[in-house]
Order: sequence, then structure tokens, then C-alpha cells
Amino acid sequence: MAYALGKNHMQELKPKEDFFFNKSQSSVFKLPLPKSLLSYRELELAGSFEHGIHKLLLYKIVSSQVVSKDPSTLAHIHNCYATWRFREGFRDNYLLR
Repeated sequence: MAYALGKNHMQELKPKEDFFFNKSQSSVFKLPLPKSLLSYRELELAGSFEHGIHKLLLYKIVSSQVVSKDPSTLAHIHNCYATWRFREGFRDNYLLR
């Protein structure tokens, strides 16, 4: 669902009712939460810097909530991040393609 919402980023703002939100809100910033949510984190911008053509944003996690005990879902991560996790000793279940 998050990927599908990306098509809206260059459009005019739409009313909240046009999306798949619960009636519940996030604990700190009171943002609407998606219906099929398992967990979420609320982030606060801590800083940023530019490196070449990239602008890197640094965030502080201000809230981390588990909403459902259901099993984890599929996530896509960059190879560099997966490599860093492997080198740091994190053991994950990866599907490499």
C-alpha cells in the first residue's frame, strides 16, 4: 500500500477520507494510521547534510509501536544496507534475486 501511495506525491492534496486509514492515530504526532498496520515508528528530523547530489536526512525515533502480533511482512532493502547488517552480525531471512 505504501508503494501505491507514491503516485500521489506530485498531485494536489486529497482529503484523508480518500485513503485507507483507521480511526486510530499515532501516539506522538497524532497522524492517521493505515488499516493494515503491523507496527510503526514516528521520526523527528534531527539534521541533514548534502553529499554530492544527495541530501541525507538524519532522524531520531521518538515513538516505536507494535500494533499487531501478526508475522512480519515482505520488505525490500538496498544491498548496501543488507551487507552492513550482515557484517554487523544481524541474522535475517533474505531472499536474494
